[in-house]
Amino acid sequence: MAIEVNNDFIEKAIYDLVEDLGLKDAPKGDMFSLVRDNKIEQCANMICFHYGLPVKIKISDIALNRNMNFRSVGITQRKRGDTGTEGIVAQVLIPDNIPLYGTKELEGYPIEIVVNSYYWNYPATLVSILSHELSHVLLESIKHPQRENELYVDIVPLLFGMSDIVYYGRKPLPHSTSYGYLSDSNFVFALAIIKKIKKQRHAEISLLKKRAKKIAKDIKGTAKMKSLFCSYLKYIDENRNIKFNMHDGNKIVIYHSRGYQSKIDSVINKQIRLSEIVNKYDDTYKIHYPGLLKQTKRLKDELDGIEMEYLEFKKDLGLLRKCLGLFQSISIMLACR
Repeated sequence: MAIEVNNDFIEKAIYDLVEDLGLKDAPKGDMFSLVRDNKIEQCANMICFHYGLPVKIKISDIALNRNMNFRSVGITQRKRGDTGTEGIVAQVLIPDNIPLYGTKELEGYPIEIVVNSYYWNYPATLVSILSHELSHVLLESIKHPQRENELYVDIVPLLFGMSDIVYYGRKPLPHSTSYGYLSDSNFVFALAIIKKIKKQRHAEISLLKKRAKKIAKDIKGTAKMKSLFCSYLKYIDENRNIKFNMHDGNKIVIYHSRGYQSKIDSVINKQIRLSEIVNKYDDTYKIHYPGLLKQTKRLKDELDGIEMEYLEFKKDLGLLRKCLGLFQSISIMLACR
């Protein structure tokens, strides 16, 4: 039965799940054709592959499993006038000791789903039902703190690019009951939030890439600046008649320290590393992997830091250039080419 909740709860649930599961585009392959050809388990396996679940699925008609002790964690709405198992949409058996996601023990692990055969005639609805049940399995395998929350479970397929399928599958017939636990208004709101997050992520990664490209261009420049810096410093050491104030003198003393030289090398190494990391992102799946929010913020902070260090080094180079004077600094610059 649909549960009308405040949209703030839906938004929080989406951001929580995105951080843990990421976002994906729609699965490749025609699942509807598999349903029409009565290849229900093959369809379920396609969803499992998309979810990254290497489990072994067994699907049967719920009418043939009345006496089996299934854990009723799936969609359990009833059609009007129905009673007993004939009215239950689907149930999934998830043992409490299901192996953790990503472990070898999960490979080939048996998962049983029973589905009311009435829905086998409605491909979009059946795929929606299967995606919901397998979302239970996914959240259980990662031991998500909200794995028993049906609203969270309903959101999972939407994060995995199945919004259109669920949209049409929620109502197998015009004016029929909407299946799932999200109300119609919550469902529409959820789609809008996911679209907003995708747009934000694309914009953030696009900006990071632009900054990474600028840093990549600065790498050669930083190496040249280091060479010039060392030449300026050497000239000052060899020409004691150069005059400068006490503040500049104190700075020049610092420039001779081993720590400062290492700092310059660190700037170059960070520039190389960060530009390589950011440029590995593509514009679709990879920018939505789990943990992206924290990773993006961390990269942004690192980029901010390296840009500040670069500008500080550039400022120090300017101080040496000022001490040498325009003519001498240009002469050394030309000699370093």
